[in-house]
Amino acid sequence: MLSPWLGIPTILAALAALLAGLRRYRRAAEVDPEWTRKIVHIVMGGVTLTFPWVFDAVWPVVLLSSLALVLMVGLRASETLHEAMGQALHGVDRASYGELCFPIAIGLLFVLSEGDPVLFCVPILLLGLADPAAAAIGLRHGKVLYTTDDGIKSGEGSAGFFLVAFFCVHVPLLLATDTGRAETVLIATIVGLLVTSLEAISWRGLDNLFVPVGGYVLLTSHMAMGAEALLLRLVGIAILFSIPFLWYRRSTLNGSASFMAALVGYVTWSIGGLSWLAAPALLYFGYTLLWPAAQRKKPHGHRVHNVLGVAAVGLGWLFLGVAVDVPSLLYPYTVAYAAFVAAIGIEHTEAFYEGTAHGFSRTDIPFLLGSTLRSALPFVPLLWLVDGMNLPLMAPFGVGLVVAVGLTATIFYAYAPVFRDQPNAFLLHLTRVALVVGTSALSVLVLLIIEAS
Repeated sequence: MLSPWLGIPTILAALAALLAGLRRYRRAAEVDPEWTRKIVHIVMGGVTLTFPWVFDAVWPVVLLSSLALVLMVGLRASETLHEAMGQALHGVDRASYGELCFPIAIGLLFVLSEGDPVLFCVPILLLGLADPAAAAIGLRHGKVLYTTDDGIKSGEGSAGFFLVAFFCVHVPLLLATDTGRAETVLIATIVGLLVTSLEAISWRGLDNLFVPVGGYVLLTSHMAMGAEALLLRLVGIAILFSIPFLWYRRSTLNGSASFMAALVGYVTWSIGGLSWLAAPALLYFGYTLLWPAAQRKKPHGHRVHNVLGVAAVGLGWLFLGVAVDVPSLLYPYTVAYAAFVAAIGIEHTEAFYEGTAHGFSRTDIPFLLGSTLRSALPFVPLLWLVDGMNLPLMAPFGVGLVVAVGLTATIFYAYAPVFRDQPNAFLLHLTRVALVVGTSALSVLVLLIIEAS
């Protein structure tokens, strides 16, 4: 172990020297700034791999990460520092906060892993090796392209990320733990596929946080599983991740949003089971079938934040239901997804745009009634999945679902067009989410009243 008071300034000095040297190299060789960023990834990733053997406590790594973060902020804020060192990291033709996320991820990982070499080093390897490999392969050989919130990524780059990630997980588990051979292969495959998806959905350099922290969570959650459970998870992942690409032509999601939809499906299935997966699956498949104009109006135009906005309410009900062990919260969860189908469907109809011209009137009632029934009725059969549901309860719960969806559709149609002309659509999305949260929460009253009676 090294004294923290010697190790911290030594590592900070090495980082500063690396940045200054790469700044000179970039100017002399006129290389793409993306390459110098990846060199910093690799070198500093290699340095941080020594932390479990260099520091015997958490606080030095937290302090070191904090000081490195201050340095990264200084490179942005100070022209002098930017001229001396910052050009090694900046200059890419996209907004990126990756250099800020890197030290945050290091400190957070060391705290979470408590200095365990495997649990700390595997996520760092994913960050330090898999990410640069994906960039190098994608820049040189990328031909199968898909759209993301940051621009364009390549299938070849993602495949390279997965291949490197597989070995970053497999080799340490095989050599440094007592995990069985079959289990190490399955864990490496599962973690590799899922962190590849995390890299695909990341924007503005957030992969420097998502990939290592996500890798740690996935590693710790799967290491305790047996081979049969892991194989089941892998089969589930294969199915869930193949669907968005088989359905891509009908979908309104872009490439990274398709990865996000698959991740939401996996999280939902792995935490709640198949019964909780039914509603988001029905939304995913049914949305463009029930509202075909949506695909024409926004072909592959929905991005990661759109998927997160739609899934966040349902995931909230899922986590709450699991945390308090109340399976019947599947009811407001189902209501939330049904309400979203109505809201996002109405958003892409001509009637929605025309509604701003004449205001809400009785002539809109047939349209709203049809929209409500079209969106709500496909979800009614899912009420059979709610814990304790039987035929006598189907009618009141079904009526409650339809009323909740109708309430969401009416309010959204009547008031949300106000935000259509705003330069930022955030208010429109926030209105939609707030309505769905409110109506799904009100549906809990139906649940309580019926269960009490």
